[in-house]
Amino acid sequence: MGEEQEQKFHQLTEEPVSRVISHLAVPCIISMLVTAFYNMADTFFVGMLRSNAATGAVGVVFSMMAVIQAVGFFFGHVTMGQMLSLPLLIAGLAVLWAKLRPSRSRSA
Repeated sequence: MGEEQEQKFHQLTEEPVSRVISHLAVPCIISMLVTAFYNMADTFFVGMLRSNAATGAVGVVFSMMAVIQAVGFFFGHVTMGQMLSLPLLIAGLAVLWAKLRPSRSRSA
């Protein structure tokens, strides 16, 4: 492993859970704040059109965007990790089985 990977491994396995969670949560919080500020700015400028329908549409589309983003995160992060780890696990078990299996001698 590289030095950076060893440092991250140490951080995730040795440091207190509260410190790790707070350290990993900061980028998520910043991302959510940027999205919220974008939505507020969008609502402000659309609200200058003096149309209740346009302002309502911004709220509806933001909610739809949040749901689509959540589905994308689920399939992008959770499922892909599982889809990649399962074949690796099966391949590893097959190699282990091949090494531990007693060799069969052919008798005539």
